[in-house]
Amino acid sequence: MAIDRKWFRAAGMAAAALAALPLFSRSAWAQGCVLCYTSASALNKNAAHELDKAILVLGVPPVLFFVGIFTFIYRRRGAWRN
Repeated sequence: MAIDRKWFRAAGMAAAALAALPLFSRSAWAQGCVLCYTSASALNKNAAHELDKAILVLGVPPVLFFVGIFTFIYRRRGAWRN
């Protein structure tokens, strides 16, 4: 049984590393939309800083939703055995 846990832990770590790999790509951090890029580059320094904060704030709900779903799945992982 201990071998199974080690295998799942190793597989989980490999999956996490594979999921994080695109973050190290230079194109992952680039602006994809030309309209977004031109409007963001036309902003002054304060407005650009506020836009950066707004992007982070808009990213919070999807992250919380994602964490909530996987927390629910993790807590219910053995429910089918009962």
